[in-house]
Amino acid sequence: MRMRISLFVHLALLLIAAVALIVTRNSPKVKADRGKIILDAKPEQITRLLLHAPRKQVEVTPRQGGGFTLTVSEQKTKPGPPKKGKAEDEAKKPRTPPPMVTETKVARYRASADFEKKLAKILPLFVERDLGRVDAEKLLEFGLDPGERRLTVTVGSQELSFVMGKKTYGGSATYLRQLPDGPVFLLSSALERSLDIRAPRYLERRLVPLAAADVDAILVSSQQKEKKRLLSKKKQERADKWIAEDPEDDNALFGNWVAKLFKLSAIEYLEKDPSPQPTIGVRLVFIQGKKSKDELQLASRPKPDGKKEYFARSNFTGQWVLLRAADAESLLSDLNAILDTD
Repeated sequence: MRMRISLFVHLALLLIAAVALIVTRNSPKVKADRGKIILDAKPEQITRLLLHAPRKQVEVTPRQGGGFTLTVSEQKTKPGPPKKGKAEDEAKKPRTPPPMVTETKVARYRASADFEKKLAKILPLFVERDLGRVDAEKLLEFGLDPGERRLTVTVGSQELSFVMGKKTYGGSATYLRQLPDGPVFLLSSALERSLDIRAPRYLERRLVPLAAADVDAILVSSQQKEKKRLLSKKKQERADKWIAEDPEDDNALFGNWVAKLFKLSAIEYLEKDPSPQPTIGVRLVFIQGKKSKDELQLASRPKPDGKKEYFARSNFTGQWVLLRAADAESLLSDLNAILDTD
């Protein structure tokens, strides 16, 4: 009898454990508490984000049509030119290093999709802890008075400014104070590092917003040769095939050329248009369905050493970008064969 009761108890415990396991697996997951929200805004609501430090400034602004522009200004110190004097006087003097000079370099470029993902993790802006208002002694201890770094976030007409101080012991958080005389918070140092951008971090390398798989046709035209040709994607069971029209041709050259085209990437965004202006070698219209999605211009100009440098510009880049010469040269060298309609 005692053995039978023990068996019933054992079976009951197994049943309870099984029910608990089923409930646990089917219950909704609860997100971990990230802390306190001090700025409840989404990335698409941001009109300006500015991180200002003594030798660096990072500005994030939205682009028309979506995405963001990053403007990174950095002050860099390097040896300046040596002072010139009379040759006989210079020969008598001991050699001294040239004076150091500081120059400001500005890089402005389209932010990559990786930055947009990072910004989505930053906003809404959470802090790990709210320390409230602290006295003058604590402000000095936390590096918040006066504080050399500022974070300013603008959402529409609302602007919030913060001063950033020292890191906590262990470096996992940074002291943050809302200006002008607001409370002090602990901000994750990982979030701070995400905004402390050094150019060309997060530079968008793509020239157009579409991948090769998303494009149905490409209109290739050359003003110099006064020729144009439409390359269309022909979907097949194993691998898609590119064919040319007018007249129709299914040479494997077209598929290889399109593959080269989508391997082109920006290595630098130019702050100003190149001068003298480069010669546009080809214009490409990217078509999805029956709609034109973007136009890309590929251009080149000679360098003093006799070689060429290559550029590209599209609605997506918004400005001229510099290309890797070997890739662009290989693509443009095949242009005659692509446009040969005779």
